[in-house]
Amino acid sequence: MPGDTAGVTVAGGNGRGSNADQLSYPTGVYLDAYDNIYIADAINARVQKWSPGSSKGITVAGGNFAGPAMNQLNSPFGVFVDGIGNIYVADAQNDRIQRWAPNALVGVTVAGGNGRGNNANQLVQPMSVFVDGANNIYVAEGSTAHRIKKFVLGVNNGEVIAGGASSGNTPDLLNSPGNAVLDSRGNLFVSDMSNFRVQRFALADTTMPVTPDSTGSYGLTVTSFGGCTVDATPLVMRTGTIPSAPIVTNKKYCINDTPTPLTATGKNLLWYSVEAGGVGDTIAPKPSTTSAGSYNFWVSQIDSLKTCESRRAKIDVNVFAYPGARIAVTPKANLLPGDTAFIAAKPDTGKLATKYLWYKNGVFQSTIADSIKTLQVYYNGVGKYYAELTDSNFCISKSNEIEIRGDLAPQEQMYMFPNPARTTTRLIFAAVPNNVTYLKVISPNGLVVMSQKLNTAASGNTIFELDISSFVNGIYDVQIVTGLGKIIGVKRLIKL
Repeated sequence: MPGDTAGVTVAGGNGRGSNADQLSYPTGVYLDAYDNIYIADAINARVQKWSPGSSKGITVAGGNFAGPAMNQLNSPFGVFVDGIGNIYVADAQNDRIQRWAPNALVGVTVAGGNGRGNNANQLVQPMSVFVDGANNIYVAEGSTAHRIKKFVLGVNNGEVIAGGASSGNTPDLLNSPGNAVLDSRGNLFVSDMSNFRVQRFALADTTMPVTPDSTGSYGLTVTSFGGCTVDATPLVMRTGTIPSAPIVTNKKYCINDTPTPLTATGKNLLWYSVEAGGVGDTIAPKPSTTSAGSYNFWVSQIDSLKTCESRRAKIDVNVFAYPGARIAVTPKANLLPGDTAFIAAKPDTGKLATKYLWYKNGVFQSTIADSIKTLQVYYNGVGKYYAELTDSNFCISKSNEIEIRGDLAPQEQMYMFPNPARTTTRLIFAAVPNNVTYLKVISPNGLVVMSQKLNTAASGNTIFELDISSFVNGIYDVQIVTGLGKIIGVKRLIKL
């Protein structure tokens, strides 16, 4: 009764012996749904059944002395009875599991029985036996085996489902397991005797392997460990072909470029930020270009049935810093006629530029080679200059702007270039305000070979192109003279 502190003998208790009311080293016990007690009576090599309230047991398996015959047992250590009365016996010294049908005189070997050993069809001193609702047989092997083995009824070979590598006390090992039972959820409980513990292993399998070409409708019947079954809704399996990885193109950007979504050649694309795992996105990402660095994305494609996914293709995205650009002028930016300025362009320290594009007054100077790093500017090339520098990653930096100016010639001073000259030379001079100005060219023998009134600027410099193509080669004096005869400029010209 509940709360009792003393037990009640329900079988045996009449001293060791082989009489019907005696037992000798009982090692296993099983209670069926009708409260019948089945006892593995090891020394007597038999299984005894005791009905409720009975003072004697009856032999239901073995009892013909210890031995290997089909009507014998040898040290039966464990017993199990299924729902229809079949008795399963862990026949330890015969290294086998015997099944005795109700009222049978002989047993049938359902596991082991092929000598002691570690092969799939062998057992080593089975200590207990358990049978689930699908007639799978679970055997605890002690001695040197240290494992739990599962046999499918009718199949000679079993599989190790717990322990078995060697004896040990780690979670995956056992040491002399004595008993193994399953609960209704498929958990296996093992009495791990020499480790002084009970271990639980989750064995329930809710998956079924299906080969890729197994197109069709699959049914599922779920069987509990008590033998109850239920049918699930059929599953229609469609097979597809694993597609090849998409074709991708790596991307390059300069800092703060406007990024566009990544692209790949394929169908039903899935985009990832990791090489493995993660959840794919059907929307292509836009890389960030706010800072320089290297970034990776991955993309796969799935087949038309959306069942098979390709391997992921990797896309490298590189964001580069600009090369930087600056220009400086030497020796000066204010030129007099005949002066020359040099404008040098450079990238930032540690950077390299592959192209130098020059602009004057905002207009690209297409006649200047893109390899020119230093630009030479003459008096007649005054204007505002800047350069664009391009690096190997096609990032372009615009330089500062420098203005080259032409200073006014001092009054009573004239500049002439080129000199010597063949066809034309340019005269630059500051005319006297409110005075008529003449040009005179005097030959080596003192003859005036040209005299011409000039249209001079109201202020600043006057520039005049002098055509000397008809002059005889030689040395000439070129004069700028006011209407009052004052010479305000004179130069000696060499005609080639």
